[in-house]
Amino acid sequence: MRIEVRACIHCGEEKEIQQPEKGNRNICRECRNKRSNYYNTKKAIANGRNVGQTGRVPYPLPEGFQTTNQYFRSLAKETFSIKNRKQSIELMRTRLNETLEKEDVMKWINGHDEDRPKRVTQIKKDYPDTRYMDWDEYERGLGDNEVDS
Repeated sequence: MRIEVRACIHCGEEKEIQQPEKGNRNICRECRNKRSNYYNTKKAIANGRNVGQTGRVPYPLPEGFQTTNQYFRSLAKETFSIKNRKQSIELMRTRLNETLEKEDVMKWINGHDEDRPKRVTQIKKDYPDTRYMDWDEYERGLGDNEVDS
């Protein structure tokens, strides 16, 4: 692939732009990435996939925590302090009970399925049952007009 110094038609800067084997390109890589990201996010929002900036609703944090990293690091510290099996089983039980009691966490885990419209597939035509027919019976139609239509 050849590289040419050209002025980008979006940002106006002169940059080294990779050119394809056939044809020319006047848009730098950074501008192409920005445009594709913009159009992909716009399409995701239209389809209802992109709720927040990252594309998913943030994890519901308990009180006292500002970021998810802070919360999950505290969980990791608690996990690393375990010395025997009994402590680990107790910790798992308490964490499971806490998770099951919180509705917002369970909704986050399930992925908000009730918010999104379900795709409905339906059979367009009602075909007759021809499973146990041989070819002659099918051609005769067995007196049904539906079989031949």
